[in-house]
Amino acid sequence: MVTLNEAEFDIEQKCSLFSRMSGDDSIGQARSYMHQIFLEAPAPWVFNFMESTTVPEGVADLMTEVAEAKVDVNLLGALPDEVYSQDGMRHLFYFKRPEEGLFSRNEKKHYVLPEAEVAGVIRAILLDRSRMDLFSKYLQDDEDTREIFVCTHGARDACCATFGYPVFKKIRDEYADRPELNMRVWRTSHTGGHRFAPTVLDYPEGRYWARLDEGWLESALYHKGPLEAMRPHIRGLSGLGRLEQIVDREILLRDGWDWLNYSKRGQTTIDGVTTTDPLWVMDVQEGDVRIDFESPDGNDKGHYNAHLVFDGMAPFGGCGKKLGFEQQYRVTSIERIRD
Repeated sequence: MVTLNEAEFDIEQKCSLFSRMSGDDSIGQARSYMHQIFLEAPAPWVFNFMESTTVPEGVADLMTEVAEAKVDVNLLGALPDEVYSQDGMRHLFYFKRPEEGLFSRNEKKHYVLPEAEVAGVIRAILLDRSRMDLFSKYLQDDEDTREIFVCTHGARDACCATFGYPVFKKIRDEYADRPELNMRVWRTSHTGGHRFAPTVLDYPEGRYWARLDEGWLESALYHKGPLEAMRPHIRGLSGLGRLEQIVDREILLRDGWDWLNYSKRGQTTIDGVTTTDPLWVMDVQEGDVRIDFESPDGNDKGHYNAHLVFDGMAPFGGCGKKLGFEQQYRVTSIERIRD
């Protein structure tokens, strides 16, 4: 039952089930980092992945140094796989949002390297790129391989394990080895937004899926099927800001699956101030978004203009968390302009 009375709210109920009923839209909730890293590390993981004893030596201290340098980065874990993993080695995936121009995917680098080298390659990537050549021998030639990450971090939130693991298992058993998909699937640590479990991340595109139960996997992985039915499951694109992700969903529903292959870049204007980097907005009443686009063959290019307004608050909570409220936004107008 959805209640707005904090005294009556059951904090032990499943946060994902409550969020589905409460009108808490997942769109606009994809995390927007310039740098995204996934690091292979065996279980067990504690609540804060970086405090797990299986994280390679030096990485936690390095990430503190990186934070002090104000590098916009997120590091998540990836559990070993009986087929993908190699004895004595760690997989490390690095995805970077292109700094200029339109783009349809993040830049990808995939390393398979000894545990003792992990902190060194992360330092090179984030703080001293002049040293990246030292690790080139560990680079894998698989830039076009999709990496699917499913949050199953039960020590962080029960819903991630309860709802995430069956989805991971189905992808691993039934989809991961299909050659036409050209992908691997990994169990990852807390991605944020556990109330949207099962949460699935599709890189290098950077597409976040929410509440992606087993019945929706075929559409999400193959990019096919009726799109309107996918509306509740589209969480956003990591390369766009919050309001831009909402507009991106409207374009996807309007233009079809081909939109995922278009290069794009967004900008958000609020109170006359325009921001070109992905912006997380809170407590605003309205805003304007522009998304520039170009088709893969270059024949279709232009931009969308859209206006959004605040559309109320939706409750969330559970899995031990108190009742909270999240701002909702709605697109009131959208216009496609071709160059």
